[in-house]
Amino acid sequence: MDDLNELQVFAAVVDEGSFVRAARRLGLTTSTVSRRMAALEDRLDSRLVERTTRRLHVTEAGRKLHARVAPAVREIREAERAVRDLRDVPRGLLRVTSVPTVSRQFLVPTARDYLARYPDTQVEILATQRIVDLVGEGFDLGVRPGALEDSSLMSRKLAPGHAVVCASPAYIARKGRPESPDELVHHDCVTWGIGPARWRFADREVEVEGRLKVSDPGLAHDAALAGIGIAQVPAFAADPQLESGRLVALLEEFRPFELRLHAVWPSSRHLSARVRSFIDLLVERVQAGG
Repeated sequence: MDDLNELQVFAAVVDEGSFVRAARRLGLTTSTVSRRMAALEDRLDSRLVERTTRRLHVTEAGRKLHARVAPAVREIREAERAVRDLRDVPRGLLRVTSVPTVSRQFLVPTARDYLARYPDTQVEILATQRIVDLVGEGFDLGVRPGALEDSSLMSRKLAPGHAVVCASPAYIARKGRPESPDELVHHDCVTWGIGPARWRFADREVEVEGRLKVSDPGLAHDAALAGIGIAQVPAFAADPQLESGRLVALLEEFRPFELRLHAVWPSSRHLSARVRSFIDLLVERVQAGG
């Protein structure tokens, strides 16, 4: 354990560029930091840092040791923090992001329950269609539909899901009901996103067109409700209206593509009590359907 303590002190000295600041960070006296640095240099028989009255210089041996030691010390700190978080009550700011449809359907209601349960927390939600760099932009959590492409993130599947093709009873009465995906070419389809719209089914993919194009599936869902046309949207967004009869599911036998939801967070961070508690509430919300 003395060897480990010496390496932790050494990493702090290099990170802080000062014995005094390293001592303050570690909660030690400056003389204790000096003793442990001296003991480490004696044990390795190498000079690791050079001290002057004005600055601290890391030697070549010190730079090589720090490159190996610093990641391990960070992992130790993360492990200690993870254990402490087991007993901690969530507090502080939680930054979470997802696409607008998921944000409206799940994140806002989950945030309401989370804030009511944990009074020392704050939540910031960014609803956007772009894929947010969680680490670079300082977000704790993302909720992403579809396949996960970034393997550097840790993830938890919130619920299985799929897309649904649907329209209002008024549209079906006016335009009829397609019997196969190929017949969609004869219908007004509400499309979303950039470029040509291609709707995927289990055995085929068809290009569709319509007079209305929107920015996200939430608006496509609203347009279908308004009777403007047929939309392909996440089932979790349409389920309440399908149950009430305000929307009708179409082409179910052709099985529209799966659309799973995942919670994702940076792999370099342990799952803190703040994040873990939000995810637990989010799972309950998703499984309940919003």
